[in-house]
Amino acid sequence: MAFISKELFKTPEWLNETTVYDKILYSFGIEIGKVQRNIIDGIIRRSRMSTLLNSEYESDIKAYTLTEMLDDMDKAILTELYEKENIDFYRRNLQKIYVNRLLQQTTMEDKPGLITGPYEYPYYLSDMQTLLRRHLIEQKTLFEKAARRSGINEETKMHLKDIAAKISRLLDLED
Repeated sequence: MAFISKELFKTPEWLNETTVYDKILYSFGIEIGKVQRNIIDGIIRRSRMSTLLNSEYESDIKAYTLTEMLDDMDKAILTELYEKENIDFYRRNLQKIYVNRLLQQTTMEDKPGLITGPYEYPYYLSDMQTLLRRHLIEQKTLFEKAARRSGINEETKMHLKDIAAKISRLLDLED
């Protein structure tokens, strides 16, 4: 996770070579967003999270837990919220990709409802949805608190409020 955080979640500005990209049809923001979305989709998928949960519950040795993975991703992707900074365009997109994926995995109904992979079982029997829901509720609180800070720009404030509202709406939380 540390490698992915450093090499992908931190915007690789060195790849944004505008002298080249201005001459071709290419958008750094769109392309980096595609790569980041593919990585996040690969990390936050039910089979991978199932493996983490199984290792946590059934292993005799200390395993890397789903909660630890989500916390590590928060530290890497929501950095500006912890450091009380404005969030630039690329990072706002990354945060949207991340939260949207968590929401998708929390609220998506499967047909036939099985988590596939090395440990196949019905999704409703897993703790996964409960853990993801709790994590999203904690994120909502973090986004709301950050949106109330003085000194942040309007784009950041609207972004934070928008994500908090989306979490609330999709999880049917009462305000």
